[in-house]
Amino acid sequence: CTTDLDSAKDTAGANDPNVHGVLSVIHGDGAQYKTSLPLVDGTMLAVRATWDPEVPARYTGERPTFMLARGSLGAGNFLDAQGTKSWMQISSVVVEVVLPGGYSEDQASTGTFDYRGTGSQRAFGEAIRWAGGLRADVDGKTIQDIVPDASRNLGLVCTSAGVNLGFGALAQDPMGLSFVKWVVAWEGPYTDQYLDVELMSYEFETNPTYEPG
Repeated sequence: CTTDLDSAKDTAGANDPNVHGVLSVIHGDGAQYKTSLPLVDGTMLAVRATWDPEVPARYTGERPTFMLARGSLGAGNFLDAQGTKSWMQISSVVVEVVLPGGYSEDQASTGTFDYRGTGSQRAFGEAIRWAGGLRADVDGKTIQDIVPDASRNLGLVCTSAGVNLGFGALAQDPMGLSFVKWVVAWEGPYTDQYLDVELMSYEFETNPTYEPG
């Protein structure tokens, strides 16, 4: 059940895989910056940073910054306004990504979805680098160009199957992502928490990347 860019566009409507940075600020609902990251394989990766400029920085001149690796087995989608508001209340900058082949709202990532395999993990790693201020987006902007007080003390918040995605990204590039300072692993599918009934299933279709035994 792969998802290519064309089907993502058909489903999401007016998605532009080459979207340039768009900043929007809504009083009471914070600010968000949507953009794309060009990857070495030609993929355009959709990312979004959300924060509330009306909430003072938690520390002197710094807002906690973290990458959000959400659960599920899909390509991911951006949180709704209520979901991001809870994070903004602690004066944080939340960075989210749509994995290759996925779509959310008015953005899509090019490429083909690989069930959160190595391609998804490497792409997530590039989003981590942008969240940490170590790479630019399609317009040449780092996150500090958009949110000057975004902290470089970056961490990951991983929920459910997002734990696999987060740790997988770190394992793909342990030296390049060594600047990540902390990880929250929230109910990750490890050891006795892992449901082996899910190994051969992805939304009721066979997962071609899984080899029994």
